[in-house]
Amino acid sequence: MHRHRHHRRWRRGPFGPGSPRLRHRLQKRIFWWFGAAIMASALTAGAIFTFSSGGNWQAHYLRIVRFAGSEFADRWNDPVARAALARKASEGLAINLALEDAEGHALESFGTEPCTSARSSIPVERDGARLGSINFCVASPHGPSTAGWLLPLFAAAFVLWGAAAKIAWRLVRPLADLVRVTQEIGQGNLAARASLDCRTPDEVGVLAEAVNDMAGRIERQLNDMRALQASVSHELRTPLGHLRILVELAREKGADAKIMGEIESEAMEIDGLVGALLAQSKLDFALVSKRRLEAQDLARRALERAGLPPALAEGPPEPRGFEGDPTLIARALANLIDNAVRHAGGLERLVIGAEDDRISFAAEDRGHGFSPGEEAKAFEPFHRNGDTGNLGLGLALVRRVAEAHGGGVFAENRSEGGARVGIWVPAAALP
Repeated sequence: MHRHRHHRRWRRGPFGPGSPRLRHRLQKRIFWWFGAAIMASALTAGAIFTFSSGGNWQAHYLRIVRFAGSEFADRWNDPVARAALARKASEGLAINLALEDAEGHALESFGTEPCTSARSSIPVERDGARLGSINFCVASPHGPSTAGWLLPLFAAAFVLWGAAAKIAWRLVRPLADLVRVTQEIGQGNLAARASLDCRTPDEVGVLAEAVNDMAGRIERQLNDMRALQASVSHELRTPLGHLRILVELAREKGADAKIMGEIESEAMEIDGLVGALLAQSKLDFALVSKRRLEAQDLARRALERAGLPPALAEGPPEPRGFEGDPTLIARALANLIDNAVRHAGGLERLVIGAEDDRISFAAEDRGHGFSPGEEAKAFEPFHRNGDTGNLGLGLALVRRVAEAHGGGVFAENRSEGGARVGIWVPAAALP
């Protein structure tokens, strides 16, 4: 039994949460079920009315038969009085009527046409002796007309069904608005709110107020967290900068070079962690702030911050630009360089690629390259390559930076040995 197949997963697209087609499907379901319930109720009421009234009609019919037989029995032997009563009954009730004697011979007929089929007969008796019979027929069947009660019944049902459509629309509209708001909140738009008016149903209105209140609290908490991270990162980078200056001054005064180098290395490590924290918070809170950047300048600066010669940057001589967040792009380049230095035998060069529609940065290393099939997993968090070691979270962050800029990543083995790992972003002409 694969029960998990019966579970639904909402997805983006024409039938995803908040989509117009999803809202219309819900409204149609409510409309059809509500309307079907109204029609079923109307038909049930009509059937009950028909059966209940049918019994009453039969009782009335028997009483009429006894009354007519008694009236005609009193006048049967008086042809003039009998004919007058028969004519009055035929005209008053709009029926065709024929009188027969006890042997079945026709006596008289009254009405517009004789009864040839589907006729009824009333016996005429006195003191147990049969005097004759009254045969009559009518244009419409006995009992209440079916069309007479079905027509207003169906008219009322369709009016109620139209009201069901209005009710379905009133019920679905605020729910669809709530779906839209919750979807926007899930996508990071914490300023989204459900619109309320006096016509919103009480329960849905309470739910909308709860969603708005929840979104407001989450927005305030995330803003506080964002401000705290930015403040802590800034406060950490200031003493780190001072520490590096003090290391340089200590070296000039003859301090132990090895100890100073270790201190500076630790300070650079902490500075890198702070930079990664800033980049991660920008991505988590969708705070990508793009501006015009120049590819060659970014590559040289990244190499200098890593303590490597800027000459390792290779690329086209003419400046190539793109739109990007300087903090995120700098962190991605730093992670590419750090991955080559720590896990792939060192960085051989940082290659800047310039095509018509994209700018790429590729870190080419001196390692053994990827084992078969490992290239596709290089950017997964905590992935470990048997040849190059633990790739950790650095390249996973590179992929997130690329996707935030509308670009991508790549990893491949070089024909001359080693690997090429990089990032690409859409290009833009420099002003």
